[in-house]
Amino acid sequence: MLCFTGVRAFPQSSFPTLRILDRYIFGSVFGTTFGAVALLASVLVAGNMLKDLLSLATAGQLPGIVTLKLILLVLPIVVSYALPMGFLAGVLISFGRMSADQEITAMKCAGISVWRIAVPLLVVGLIGTFLGGFSNCFLAPRAQSAKRDMLLNLISQDPASYLEKREVIDKFKGYRIFVGEREGDTLSDFWVWELESEASGRVRRLLRARTGVFRVDYDHAALVLTLKDAFVEVRGKGLPGVTDTKAAPPPPGQGATGLRGDDGSNLAEFQQIELELSLKGLVGENTTMKRNSLTQDDLGARIEEGRSKLETIPVENKNERKALAVEISRDQVRWHRNLAMALSVLPMGLLALPLSFKTSRRETYVNAGLALGLGLIYYLFITVFEALQSKPQLFPHLLIWVPNLVFFAIGIRLIRRAARH
Repeated sequence: MLCFTGVRAFPQSSFPTLRILDRYIFGSVFGTTFGAVALLASVLVAGNMLKDLLSLATAGQLPGIVTLKLILLVLPIVVSYALPMGFLAGVLISFGRMSADQEITAMKCAGISVWRIAVPLLVVGLIGTFLGGFSNCFLAPRAQSAKRDMLLNLISQDPASYLEKREVIDKFKGYRIFVGEREGDTLSDFWVWELESEASGRVRRLLRARTGVFRVDYDHAALVLTLKDAFVEVRGKGLPGVTDTKAAPPPPGQGATGLRGDDGSNLAEFQQIELELSLKGLVGENTTMKRNSLTQDDLGARIEEGRSKLETIPVENKNERKALAVEISRDQVRWHRNLAMALSVLPMGLLALPLSFKTSRRETYVNAGLALGLGLIYYLFITVFEALQSKPQLFPHLLIWVPNLVFFAIGIRLIRRAARH
């Protein structure tokens, strides 16, 4: 192919040709990106559904319409991950094919610069940035909250399905439960082992009751067990397998009779005692998930409220100030992460463009593998900086932007080098 330089390639009448070329590039990038995002979202949705619905499926509480609703609620949550990587893969696959077919060379020979070729790509990137920002900042938090409420509602409708008789139940975090018999809402021969931690598996407190009944506290999403003729043993220092030096007091009850074991453990008998088991653990709810359910406006309000409260705490209360500063830092990291993930679409596209010129491969799997590798590197850095959110002195909310800046700088440098050749 002959390329002539130093001549004006396009007179004014060539502008319609450029518009046709723009539509061609835009359609190629947009279509490939849409397919890549759909594929990645499907994989991520399947992973989320498997994790969230496994306990419901085993309990027989998973109607088809509920599954469909949960899939629709999970989609906005996974878009924040699927969109940047999908755009990265779309650019690599589209321009990699055009480069392999010598289409990019033909454009350069016609006097079209690399920067001009990138215009349709930037348009697709801006569309992706807008969609990602709206999803990350508003749609995904509301979907996360709605999904949690739906799962809790399903569990609350039939909590008895999680109290299978004659089986050791480990679905409630921090507890191991055994029910000898169950008829309706009435339990008999009830055992509860409260653990020091899930990791150690060491028993902190043992509770045994002759009979009991349970009810659902919908306001606090908890299963409340009212046990009768109960016996409680609190493990103390020196017992085999126990390292806690402070024996915790028995839970509150009625008609308690205190005893002391020969091994130093605290023993008590109760005519009636209540035990509350949170249902939130069955859907994996924790502090991070609660923060994920906050919109950008909610996070901003919490940050301002925390700063105002921090100013009222005396300097002498170092521990209280430190704890509040960490909470503010966590909210700031989440606020900046939502925006950084949305804006990561453009830097990834700018980096993918010159890389596609270098690979010049038609094979989809090669470019898809390269996109996956770059995406994993990006998310690895995001994860590392998120892990620093408990150290506000390191400004982790600003470090979240480092991967975007690095990808953007490398992409601009590679495009300028490609424009010279």
